[in-house]
Amino acid sequence: MGLYERELKQSKTEKRENLSLDEIKNLFLERGTKQEGIFELTQYFLRDYKIITISDIDEIFIYNNGVYEGNGEKVISRNIQEILEELSSIHVVNEILGHIKRTTYRKREQLEEPKNKLCLENGVLNLDKLKIEEHTSEIIFFNKLSVKYDEKADCIKIKKFLNEIVPESDVSILQEAVGYCLLKDYFIHKAFMLEGGGANGKSTFINLLKCFLGKKNCAAVPLQQLEINRFALSSLFGKLANLFADLPDRALRDTSFFKMLVGEDLIPGERKFKDQFFFNNYAKQIFSCNRIPRSPDDSDAFFRRWVIIRFPNQFLNNQADKRLLTKLTSQEELSGFLNFAIGGLKRLLDQGDFSNSKSINEIREQYTRMSDSVGTFIMDCILTSPEDYEQKKTLYTSYCDYCRSMNYPIFPENTFHRELQKSLRVEDYYPSLIIEGKQQRVKCWRGIKFNLKWEKNPNNLNNPNQIKENEENDVNLVNDVKDVSHLNIAGRVKND
Repeated sequence: MGLYERELKQSKTEKRENLSLDEIKNLFLERGTKQEGIFELTQYFLRDYKIITISDIDEIFIYNNGVYEGNGEKVISRNIQEILEELSSIHVVNEILGHIKRTTYRKREQLEEPKNKLCLENGVLNLDKLKIEEHTSEIIFFNKLSVKYDEKADCIKIKKFLNEIVPESDVSILQEAVGYCLLKDYFIHKAFMLEGGGANGKSTFINLLKCFLGKKNCAAVPLQQLEINRFALSSLFGKLANLFADLPDRALRDTSFFKMLVGEDLIPGERKFKDQFFFNNYAKQIFSCNRIPRSPDDSDAFFRRWVIIRFPNQFLNNQADKRLLTKLTSQEELSGFLNFAIGGLKRLLDQGDFSNSKSINEIREQYTRMSDSVGTFIMDCILTSPEDYEQKKTLYTSYCDYCRSMNYPIFPENTFHRELQKSLRVEDYYPSLIIEGKQQRVKCWRGIKFNLKWEKNPNNLNNPNQIKENEENDVNLVNDVKDVSHLNIAGRVKND
């Protein structure tokens, strides 16, 4: 048994006086009492700090005003340096940290955060009763919103902003999405893609959400990195949302980890120079883009995980308010935004799904239209006809005309033909045709026929830039705090 263990055993059997910091420092100065000093300084931290160490990631968390904050090793190391000054050493710091960790180890399953409570600036909000309780170290929170709960607060400016950037039916979905971010659960398996051209409010909405939830509580991992960066997944641990504005339109390689993150699967996390660990993700996946990235995954499991919201309006030059985000993120607005989000969460739990939800086939078509101009051209302009054929060059010219009229990206000719061949049962055909008075072999695809109706009347197409909206909006936005009492979140999530 080492000196530290003997001292610890003795301190449990004898009533020992707590030494002052000056007395502890003197133990490091006196000959033969350094180990006793390490023991006493360790006890000082364990006595004056509320500490837990998550065993599988070996990380120290220290309680501070309602929330357990990470980077505990840095905090304690800095304090040791300030207390001992020139007497501090790497050996002393590591020994004290080791003792603290071993004393405060907790298994992850012992640290589940309450799903029906939020840690806020002015206390702990019980979402079932809409009552504020005092902060306490007895309730485990790893997230805290820098927002105060005020049952009378409203967010007039934020509501005006939302109604300017999306149709009313989509405002209700954004309200539910914000509320869903407050829930430390992912039982509704949906991610969000905010799509549209530049200067239309997508990035401002993402930044508003980041200010509301807190930068510390958000990750920023692009969809494409989830598959290729083995350290990216661990950055989602303990976060309320993964918010990434302006996704690159680079095609996805794989979607397996994305589906796991949104599907309540156990997620493998890895940090540099540390052991792998596993966690349940509750960070809601919210991305914005000008062009939705193409996906190799055509499965129902992929498409049913998406809610796609189009931002149809543009705010250019004098229309754009350069100080808009500052106006939207005042304490009064954010307190009202909290009430607004709770209203969305209530409606989401009542419905069991997001408002105006689409079928898998509708989502598949919507995603394809917004990500794959070749696939969209096939859907709108090509008919399968085993006995007919189309000239390859003429068909590509028609594709380019189509993309220009629809404001779609145009792929190179070889890519166009390769993707068409993947999607349709076509075969190479070289008929002898008279072109400009000369008979010659022409490269054709056999098995398809161009839809001339589009060529004659492009307006017949379902233009994705004008996605049809539900004419009747039967969703009532819950803005009144009186309507959101008794959510019973913990019980309802458990039952689901």
